[in-house]
Amino acid sequence: MKRRHSARAYLTGGQRQHAARLFGCCRVVFNDFLAEAGRQYSETGKTDFDQVAKQVTTLAKKTPERQWLAEVSSVALQQSIANAKRAYRNFFDSCSGKRKGRKVGFPKFKRRSGRQSATFTRNAGFSVRVDGCSKWGFVRLPGLGEVKFVVSADLDWDTLSSVTLIGNPDGTFEVSFTYQPVEVTKEPAPDGTVAGIDLGLTVLASGVHLDGEGGGERFDEPNERHLRRKQRALARAQKSLSRKEKGSRKDKRPPSNNYLKQKQKVAKLHSQVARTRKDQLDKFSLRVARENQTVGSAARVGDI
Repeated sequence: MKRRHSARAYLTGGQRQHAARLFGCCRVVFNDFLAEAGRQYSETGKTDFDQVAKQVTTLAKKTPERQWLAEVSSVALQQSIANAKRAYRNFFDSCSGKRKGRKVGFPKFKRRSGRQSATFTRNAGFSVRVDGCSKWGFVRLPGLGEVKFVVSADLDWDTLSSVTLIGNPDGTFEVSFTYQPVEVTKEPAPDGTVAGIDLGLTVLASGVHLDGEGGGERFDEPNERHLRRKQRALARAQKSLSRKEKGSRKDKRPPSNNYLKQKQKVAKLHSQVARTRKDQLDKFSLRVARENQTVGSAARVGDI
């Protein structure tokens, strides 16, 4: 089973300009596909995906309104269409009961202010250069050249099947690799070890650990102080953003420069809070999984 790994990427000024153009083209193709597919279904009761895909890419490139689609990689555009097609089918399969799990809503149109992405498969001819001695790696993407990224994991770079360039709302970039993981055998936890965990109020989690020999120990996982500090900073930044001039589409009044600057600051704080919370949860869940063979609710394991 293939997995994904993301790493922080650093783009030059020219690469940022091309990335903005690439993200815009992928976003437009995605939205055009959804709009045309919905129009066909409302008129005829069915949708010809191949015809819609051809109309929003091949035929659209020949029109004055969409001729700039030819300036970016066609592979990234095809992947954007594949994503839209998958989201569209998931919606109808969910409505008909073919798709198990929670109900899936109609796919949303992508916004310029949201998270942007562009995927390149092997057909795009991407290549990765990692020497193993430095923390830096380089991935060569069509139209962008070599993009520098931080090597934060030891992957089998020959098994990569796709690379996704991601643009976050806070102005940072990532590259996400789809790869085939190498099977690793790890030492199992001691026999009979059980942990019961409940979410806490003043702490992240509370629980009891049974060692299999009749002994038990209560533990608390505290909330990290720097997470609370960042959350307070985020709350202050959002209050400040609410006092700035947002603008109005109805009155064709653009937002103020101070609003745009503060919005970027809020996006950065959101990203910091999310990364801090994910880091703490990943470390805690990994430690619990390695130290115990059974994990359940504390109310069922023992009285804490």
